[in-house]
Amino acid sequence: MAAGPMKMRATLGQGFTDVRVLMNHPMETGQRKDSDGKMVPMHFIQNLTVKMNGKYNPGAAYYALSTRGVKTSAAFRPETSGIEITRRLLTRDGTPLDGTGAKQGDLLVCEVTVKSTNGALNNVVVQNLIPSGLEVENPRLKSSETFTWITGEMSECTNLDIRDDQVLYFVELGANQPRTFYTLLRAVTPGVYQHPPMFAEAMYSRRNHAVSERGTLVVRQR
Repeated sequence: MAAGPMKMRATLGQGFTDVRVLMNHPMETGQRKDSDGKMVPMHFIQNLTVKMNGKYNPGAAYYALSTRGVKTSAAFRPETSGIEITRRLLTRDGTPLDGTGAKQGDLLVCEVTVKSTNGALNNVVVQNLIPSGLEVENPRLKSSETFTWITGEMSECTNLDIRDDQVLYFVELGANQPRTFYTLLRAVTPGVYQHPPMFAEAMYSRRNHAVSERGTLVVRQR
């Protein structure tokens, strides 16, 4: 059951009516503890029923449902449909980061590789979400470090959007031609963090998309 009032908006078009409903609802992932240290049971909406008043003619109404939230570890699945994406965290000398993680203040390199498996694809966006314990080193700043081993290895992208919690690469993909991008990240806050998945999508051919693996990152106090 939705918590609190629902917001509904109806728009009359040419021969149709567009009705949109926004509802908030309680949700528990099953991974949170209460004040007594006990696990709170998983709880979320599983059934949504839409009823129409009066006579209904088959095919007279269509619906679309959009939800937003974070999938549990049990429910999460990587996806690949026409696009493949992989990510590695590397040390400053280019070796993969081991399970012990990084120390506070360390500079890391995030290597992202994307490839089309469905022919050439234009207008592809790759969303690389950054864990909370890391910050992006802006390459446009003169104070940012550079590594010679990256020189010549970085693929070109049509646009690069650097934000606090993510980096967006806008790319053109040839058929089965991997493109590799590097982003410098600084370990700033000690802790154990969930490394969110990456997302890739051909913006005008959305059946071509991918969701990468998730991971765990450890930042140790120096």
